[in-house]
Amino acid sequence: MGAAQRAGIKWPTVCGGAGECAVCYIEVLGGDDGTQPLTNAEKTVLGRSIHRPKQGGTLRLACQFRVNHNLKVHRIGIRPAQNAAAGGRAAG
Repeated sequence: MGAAQRAGIKWPTVCGGAGECAVCYIEVLGGDDGTQPLTNAEKTVLGRSIHRPKQGGTLRLACQFRVNHNLKVHRIGIRPAQNAAAGGRAAG
């Protein structure tokens, strides 16, 4: 979620990033090798969530997921920031 916000993308959240609401869920589609395992908050919240992977990826909470390399994610309703669409690069 932090990487998206730094790129100018307004990310949905209700709990303010505490890992309690699942509103910020993402589906990681590629490049997730070597990423941190699911946090306890993610296991709890995603376990009771109605959301399911739609493209064969892994669901994560954007507020709990720390990005340290390039990867591909999908989130319905999130569009690239203005500067990213114009050729800018989103920091990860």
